[in-house]
Amino acid sequence: MVKLYKGLPGYFKRRKLFQLALILFLIIGMVVFYVTGYIKFGSAKNLFTVMAILLALPLSKVTVILIAVFPYKSTNPEAFKKYTEQLQFGQFMTELAITNPNLPTLWAVYTFVHDRDVILLSKDRKGQKTDTATLKKQEEFIAGILAASGYQVNVKAFSAEDKFRMRFNDLTKKELSEEACLNTAVIARMVSKLAI
Repeated sequence: MVKLYKGLPGYFKRRKLFQLALILFLIIGMVVFYVTGYIKFGSAKNLFTVMAILLALPLSKVTVILIAVFPYKSTNPEAFKKYTEQLQFGQFMTELAITNPNLPTLWAVYTFVHDRDVILLSKDRKGQKTDTATLKKQEEFIAGILAASGYQVNVKAFSAEDKFRMRFNDLTKKELSEEACLNTAVIARMVSKLAI
């Protein structure tokens, strides 16, 4: 089975394939239940038809996830490797699509967590720079979710990779205490849970 790890290169590609396989499995299951019931009882009015109809609920959920993930491309593994080779302290992730009910999905090409600092490189679906007003609202959304969990965090989203890289270079050189390492791991996990 293919492992799906958020934050690693190729996640979007693996997630799309997994969702497609799940959709196919559920559709086949629906057909098998319906046909089995029809052959066995000679009518569509039976428990097998009800089971086939109940499979429509998870099928719709899986389809919605596929539609949400479909527009996003996987990042270049070599570019990811360049960042991780420079990494001294902190946690680096890629391919996070952070959803917000009131704003467009934030495609975080790269995300770096260092103690109470979270920086993101964001692009839109076409790979263009995201406007600053939207980035500001997304920063507030992420900081608000983390604050609700008891973590006061500085969130900064960049649309230009050179600015992201400068901030990344500054942060990764700062050594982390044992408590800061624990904060980094917890915050990184929480940020990845915001993503689909």
